[in-house]
Amino acid sequence: MSHLGNKELLIPATVTIVVLPQEIQIKGKYGIVTQDLTICGSNLVITIQMNYLSITTKKNDSQTKAFQGLLWALCKNMIIGVSTLFKKVLLLEGIGYKFTLTSTHLILNIGYTHPIQILQEIGITFKLESPIKLIITGNDKQKVNSIAAKIRDIRKPECYKGKGIRYENEIIRRKVGKTGKK
Repeated sequence: MSHLGNKELLIPATVTIVVLPQEIQIKGKYGIVTQDLTICGSNLVITIQMNYLSITTKKNDSQTKAFQGLLWALCKNMIIGVSTLFKKVLLLEGIGYKFTLTSTHLILNIGYTHPIQILQEIGITFKLESPIKLIITGNDKQKVNSIAAKIRDIRKPECYKGKGIRYENEIIRRKVGKTGKK
């Protein structure tokens, strides 16, 4: 049962919400985000009253309550995304590893025989703080985390020296290497 789905969401003054029959649009200073409402079925009702968004159910079964919690979390993330951007920071560790940014691509030199190019998607911005620190920002939490995970999967950090791409606060458990004979 969803306890969060029963809570009301506070809508900031800079955010406007439009509820259409098949989707919900949330506009803010960092853009517009839309969510398809057909994934949650037709048993949910979205109401907006005095700067609060509430989601109620027509049926009281467990699946409808689960969809209520899902839609509540999606709406909360969309409101946060258009009012304050989501950010993910990736770090490189390894000799000769570096990020390079062009107008349309992110280029990774990470020990392969060729540089890897990643196309910059609409709504997502890449920023280089240094050649080994990449900041990914956007108003859609799912896109930001998905792109960060795809970039990290290209060269995951290995457990002996820690070489690879890792998140900023990620802790890599290192293994002890070979020991010499006595």
